[in-house]
Amino acid sequence: MNEAAINEEYERIVQLLDKKRLSEALTRMEVFTQDLSDWTLKNSLEELQTSYRYMLQYMQQGITDPERNNLYKRLLTTAYKLADKARINKLIPNSTEYYFDRRRYHKFVPLRSLPAVQLELESYTEDMAFIFFKS
Repeated sequence: MNEAAINEEYERIVQLLDKKRLSEALTRMEVFTQDLSDWTLKNSLEELQTSYRYMLQYMQQGITDPERNNLYKRLLTTAYKLADKARINKLIPNSTEYYFDRRRYHKFVPLRSLPAVQLELESYTEDMAFIFFKS
């Protein structure tokens, strides 16, 4: 899937979510994430689908839930987040944009940790102090 196709499918999913058509959006997201190897994303999507199915079952059984609207809003919010994550994960290997280029780069050259940077700065100031006092 190329960058344009990824962005088009992502836009379709977002449009469905904007129209509150969560069931269709989840179906499209399942297909959209099939080729991803991010198991946490797939797990989250599966949990979202399960929660939505349970909500629908309770509605069909006539069970009134005063928190149903809040639950539905949370499900929608989660769906937006998962769609964003899926789009980013799909674009990392495919996009030529700078952001995704940096993501690919940092996959192979990890960022330095804060303690490593702190140690580097401390050694720099010690070196500078040594040079200053040596002169």
